[in-house]
Amino acid sequence: MPLTIENEETCQLLSELGELTGASPEEALATAVSLAVEREREIQAKIGRVRAIASKARALAEARGTQLMTSKEMNEFLYDEDGQPH
Repeated sequence: MPLTIENEETCQLLSELGELTGASPEEALATAVSLAVEREREIQAKIGRVRAIASKARALAEARGTQLMTSKEMNEFLYDEDGQPH
């Protein structure tokens, strides 16, 4: 089944990628999608690790009877209304 891409720029990029790799535009598209999916998984894994760290930090702060600042509160503490450091 032939691939139909209506976006001229995308079509051109896939053709160039195909020429560089010796792949057809369809194979180039499949490779690009595969790489994008892999990258998305890596990003989601990093987000998960950051969330786990934040959760542990909140639990530790709560156990110590303290409270963490939100990023908005931190920015308000560090910078004035014009974005300049206090």
